[in-house]
Amino acid sequence: MRLTASGYLEAKVKPDGTDEIADLGQSFNIMVEQIKELLAQSIRKQQQLQKAELRTLQAQINPHFLYNTLDSIVWMAEAGNHDGVIRLVKALSAFFRLSLNNGRDWIQIRSELAHVQSYLIIQQMRYHDILEFKLEVAEELQEYPILNMTLQPLVENALYHGIKNKRGMGLIRIGGYTDGGSIMLTVSDNGIGIPAGRLEILRESIEHPIQSEDTEDTGQGGFGLQNVHQRLRLYFGPEYGIRLDSSEGYGTQITVRIPKNKGV
Repeated sequence: MRLTASGYLEAKVKPDGTDEIADLGQSFNIMVEQIKELLAQSIRKQQQLQKAELRTLQAQINPHFLYNTLDSIVWMAEAGNHDGVIRLVKALSAFFRLSLNNGRDWIQIRSELAHVQSYLIIQQMRYHDILEFKLEVAEELQEYPILNMTLQPLVENALYHGIKNKRGMGLIRIGGYTDGGSIMLTVSDNGIGIPAGRLEILRESIEHPIQSEDTEDTGQGGFGLQNVHQRLRLYFGPEYGIRLDSSEGYGTQITVRIPKNKGV
């Protein structure tokens, strides 16, 4: 017990007999094994969180998104569209300012929506013939905290895997409501939707991602739905995260569940 108290968790009692001291020794051995497993779980959780945060950081500075936006600014400037250039530069500045968030993990839902709006303004100027959007989150919900970079990857997913692949005008709608002690935020689109078989595969990959440094992104936009779900569960617990619903030919909705807690 003194060895264990000093931090050496490989110490074991060797019970001899069937008296109370032997029972105590067996219980002590079981307790030490449980402590070791809890420590291992804590280490694994911290490693997963670090990987998720690294992928989040990488997604904040998306070179392709930046290059395409700068190309649009140059094209507008050459065409003499000065108002468009000003609007695009303002949106790009706000997007990166809110992405970085001074290195903080937490942001108000209000600011997260502003981040999404900046992203959508930029994309709408590139895809003006196929993209409309609506932000419909009640004012009283916008003061609650949320993890930075929760909604933008989901909106990116809706654009690139729903709207761009359909004909005609696409609509991305962001809503919110409460469910008991939780806040539910929804990102829905009227895009091509997901076939039932593919939907089940995506749900499984989101819920049970393969833990490998070499694992590629699921291809579902940005740094992936997996990463958003993983971050939410690591911070809040297994009852939180995202839910994916879709109907082929009609669109997709992603629902985010976070705790309604102003004290985070």
